[in-house]
Amino acid sequence: MKKSKFFIFSAIFLFFSCSPRYYLPTKQNVMVFEEKGDALITLNLGTDQMNGMEAGFAITDNIALYSSFNSFEISKHDKSSNFLEDFIWDNELILFKNFNNNIYGAVNFGAGFGELNVNNPYYYLTLNRQFIQPTIGKTILENFKIAFSLRFTQLDYKLTPTADLLSEYDMNIMQQYFRFGEIGKKKFYLYEPAMTIGWNFEFFNLRIQLSGVKDFTESNFYYVPISMTTSLSLNLNKLFFNPTDKTKKLRWTL
Repeated sequence: MKKSKFFIFSAIFLFFSCSPRYYLPTKQNVMVFEEKGDALITLNLGTDQMNGMEAGFAITDNIALYSSFNSFEISKHDKSSNFLEDFIWDNELILFKNFNNNIYGAVNFGAGFGELNVNNPYYYLTLNRQFIQPTIGKTILENFKIAFSLRFTQLDYKLTPTADLLSEYDMNIMQQYFRFGEIGKKKFYLYEPAMTIGWNFEFFNLRIQLSGVKDFTESNFYYVPISMTTSLSLNLNKLFFNPTDKTKKLRWTL
């Protein structure tokens, strides 16, 4: 029997994980802005070697734009020399409002693009997601904040083999070997709850977030069910362009 090219590749590259994951609940952006002119840059650290960089600007007291780039490692679990394993880049429109009694409400509308297992020799796997994320939060004890958010996500993958796989049999073998399930065959609909706590100081904000994900359709889809991130944001507007009175003693404020 003629051996498949894919079988030869598989014998050479047995280091690939038998339990890959194809989605990670990245950080949700909550209680980011307070007023018009806020300009933030943010650094993230999280589980699954998640590292992120973000930037955003409040156009008005209720409208802001935000961009987030997060890299992580979920598609295979061995050590790799690749500088970038997996990533998602999101861009969001945020509608927010500070209500009475220190209540904060917001809705994020976003779209993102990503790639998993970058430079994999067998396939290209890219994803696109669109989401809406309502948030409710409250400020307690002057500068302590707590927020609950729920992101509703539509997720779509494009799977393109790099090898010259001409037969349907070879394609099925690849699907089973890498445990793609229904990836590349259908859209996925997810809900992602998150809880965030944090502190707002004079020029910077600290956030700690626990977030999860669940597939609405209970389909054959492997994902990381929960993640945790810590982020530090610097408000350039308050630091350089609209500082507090320098003659006063430094104090923590909202």
